Amino acid sequence: MKKILLLALLITTSITASAVPNFWNYGYVNRGYSEALISNSFNHELNIACDVSATDSGNNHSVGLTLGNKYYSSRDDDVSISFLFDRKKAVGVPSSADTRLGTNEWNDFVKAISKASRIQVFINNKKVTAFLPKKAGRKALRNLPKECSASF
Repeated sequence: MKKILLLALLITTSITASAVPNFWNYGYVNRGYSEALISNSFNHELNIACDVSATDSGNNHSVGLTLGNKYYSSRDDDVSISFLFDRKKAVGVPSSADTRLGTNEWNDFVKAISKASRIQVFINNKKVTAFLPKKAGRKALRNLPKECSASF
């Protein structure tokens, strides 16, 4: 009985650990994509989808932001998602990484976000939320710039 109780506790702990605010979770999802997720205390969620082998080009990357019942994607033509990292580095997210400019912007974005301790998010130039990744949680993204890079 004690073993069953301990197992149930461990399973519950691992499930709820992914919901801890301001901790990154990163890993392979399926069908050639990996995903980095972070949430904050307002239950806003930032999602970085990386095309690791889903398409021939490997550049089908995107960023998604969930704010309550609204979802914004860097793939939407009418949505501009940009970030301010650590109050000093502003970076936009390209709608596509299939061009030289898009590739450079994407690589700049993944490099900056993987090290940031303060992430402010803007939709169409309006600040909508912020994340404060814990140092221990940022370690999950140490391979993001290499594994989620784009090339032209």
